[in-house]
Amino acid sequence: MSITRRHLIAASAGISAAAAVCAGGVGIRWWDAPAGATWVNLAEEEVALVRALSGAAFPAGAFINLSGADASLDRFFDAMLSGMPMLTGDLLKILAQALEHFTLVTYGDRYSMLSLDEQQTQLASWLSSSRPELRGAVMSIVVLLGMGYTTHPDVAPRLSPWHGCGYGR
Repeated sequence: MSITRRHLIAASAGISAAAAVCAGGVGIRWWDAPAGATWVNLAEEEVALVRALSGAAFPAGAFINLSGADASLDRFFDAMLSGMPMLTGDLLKILAQALEHFTLVTYGDRYSMLSLDEQQTQLASWLSSSRPELRGAVMSIVVLLGMGYTTHPDVAPRLSPWHGCGYGR
């Protein structure tokens, strides 16, 4: 049997249709993922991503010995979503789901399952991406997590000397 142009067109149409159905199914699953048992807004996979991203963006160091993963930023992020318009919160949840699965192709595992070094490398890659949409999306989550980190009771006093306005008091 010889493969004709019509066979190739039919095969590509079938593959495109299957991809659209799969993407739609994944999108529906991500769009309205129910909150986990102890969470108000976040599903368990979203919590895992937020916790991992927090640790990669704000690692413990000599000056501040508290990583973002240990600062309960997942709870901060979950509570913050309650005060946002529903569409904004839903879009941030979809972004968290997408980022959690983004590394399946490159690392063979979800972002939260990578080592801290791999998470930091991937975060740096996202933040320096040539795609402004990706850079902006990841930066928006990092900025929101940074708000929680810098106002944490163990972190704010360490940062207050650099802010004469009374920050951290």
